[in-house]
Amino acid sequence: MRGIRSTSAVVLLMLSSSLYAASDKRAIKAVFCTRTAEGDWKMQSFQPLINAKAGTVFAKISFAGNAVEMVRLREFHPNFDVEARYNFDTSGKLISVLGSVGVWGRWVGEADLTLGPNGVIASSDVRYFRPGSENRIDQPEGSGRYIRELDKVKIYKTVDSLPCAGQLQDAEKINATQE
Repeated sequence: MRGIRSTSAVVLLMLSSSLYAASDKRAIKAVFCTRTAEGDWKMQSFQPLINAKAGTVFAKISFAGNAVEMVRLREFHPNFDVEARYNFDTSGKLISVLGSVGVWGRWVGEADLTLGPNGVIASSDVRYFRPGSENRIDQPEGSGRYIRELDKVKIYKTVDSLPCAGQLQDAEKINATQE
């Protein structure tokens, strides 16, 4: 009986590692684009150092195979940051945008950002949380000033309109060499 158990364990281990290897082929890889002081975008393979006083802005572009799946655009300010998460389908068209504003150490406000028919972000329900928590809180006092930052989020409707879009072929090459 003991031999059957150990043989079964070995078979299960081999099966699970082959399944893991198969799922690992779809592993998401990423490149980063940073905005220079002149407003140009530069691609790199590592996450940039963040300097809130200098207003660091960068995008993390995540790939699965050759398709861009998600882009996180982050903008840092001295006491808060703004993030927009863009999700794309396999043809490169925008599926959804989730925006958030984090006032460091105090709260995070999160909202779905959708374009209205006039091309302007439609008003959205903002959900507030404590940092590092999933527990909702009431709207913090003075949050309106920060939440207005979500109105400034640029909506990239396609992968081709993203920061560093012209450099994405290079990113695909980087992604291919990481596999």
